[in-house]
Amino acid sequence: MDSSRLNRRVTIQYPSTTQDAYGQPVVGFTALATVWAAVEPLEGRALFASKQAQSEITLKITIRYLATVEEDMQISYGTHVYVILYLIDPAMEHSSLELMCKEINA
Repeated sequence: MDSSRLNRRVTIQYPSTTQDAYGQPVVGFTALATVWAAVEPLEGRALFASKQAQSEITLKITIRYLATVEEDMQISYGTHVYVILYLIDPAMEHSSLELMCKEINA
């Protein structure tokens, strides 16, 4: 992996449950790690091809391999929040992860 491509800071967040003042569960997200990433919008052919399998994929985020990342997590990047749809470990080498994401509508 070319580490010079990892030039954006993103925060990986995992779902967590707390309780409100009445003891009711409140689901939120807590930061797991802030890491360097390559953030690539899918466009042109890549977006067209992805629409055939999953029309929701809008962004590919590449990070160094982190075993604790799971598909139920989300990514915060600037003022945007993305849910992880797919995790890809290229060539299963555990050197990087590709996170196929879609933006959460505000």
